[in-house]
This record gives sequence, C-alpha cells and structure tokens, in this order.
Amino acid sequence: MKLLIICFQFFNKLNTDFQNYKRFCLDKKKLCCFYSKVSVILFMAKMMYILLIVMIASCTHKDEDEKYMELTGDWISRFDGSKLMITKEETFAVQIKDGSSVTIEGTLWHNKGNVYFLNSPDAVRCKGDTGVYQFVLVGGNLEFSVVKDKCKSRIEHLTNIWVRKSTLQ
Repeated sequence: MKLLIICFQFFNKLNTDFQNYKRFCLDKKKLCCFYSKVSVILFMAKMMYILLIVMIASCTHKDEDEKYMELTGDWISRFDGSKLMITKEETFAVQIKDGSSVTIEGTLWHNKGNVYFLNSPDAVRCKGDTGVYQFVLVGGNLEFSVVKDKCKSRIEHLTNIWVRKSTLQ
C-alpha cells in the first residue's frame, strides 16, 4: 500500500512538472517542438508501465498473505505424531513426541515466500537461531523444505509431512 501511495505522489509531481513546462512554453511565447512533446508522452507511458508493474506486485503480496493464512491452525506430524500449532498472531508451538514431551514455542513470520521460525529465548532447543523454510500445501498436507537453518532438531521435526488436525478427526 505504501508503494502505491509513493507512486501516486510521484505521478502528481510529474503532472505538476508537465503543467509547469506547458506554462513556460506559453509564457515565453516559444513553440515547444514536436520532439519534446513526444518524449513527454513516451515518458508518461513508461511511468504508466511502471505503475502497472507495481500494482501487479502489490497483488502478489496479498496472495502471499493469503497463502500464509492457510498455514494457521493445528497440524499433526505423519512421522511421529508431534503437534504444530500456528496462530494468526504469528506464533507457533510444537509439542514434540519423542519421549521428552517437550513443547517449543516461538514466533514466525513470512517474507517473499519464505517462513521464518524463531524459538523463544527460554526454549529448550535452538535458542536465537532463525530457521528459514519454504512450504507447500498439497492435498491437505503441509510440507516444509529447509532454506537455511542451523538447528538440527527443528529441521528434523519441521521437514516431515504435516496434516491438518481437523482432517484426522
């Protein structure tokens, strides 16, 4: 949205500059040559093309947000029965079923198709390390793939296949 506001302000300034140029030509009783009018029109066409690209990019961002919202909810690991809860408030909790009954909580956010996991400071595992993942939703299954992560435990648990809890019950 901020990008659209900036573009709108830029086009307003461009229009003002063009109006001032026309006034200058009329005030000085000079003829503006055909070439400069054509170049102004071509410049305006290029700016409209840039605006179109910006608008398409802003729509893509909305799609990314919608895709992220599909992650929210409760998930069960098909591998070991661990539970993953993702909230709309960009927090997560993983209840690990490895005999330790450990629950790891933290924050997550998304940017450019990636999801970032950061365990809370009091977490038992992977304190302060951010894990970067991509995800796909296929046939009700959630799959994460590692982009970058130093935490072996998080990689081991997140890269399993997850199924939405509501579909299991």
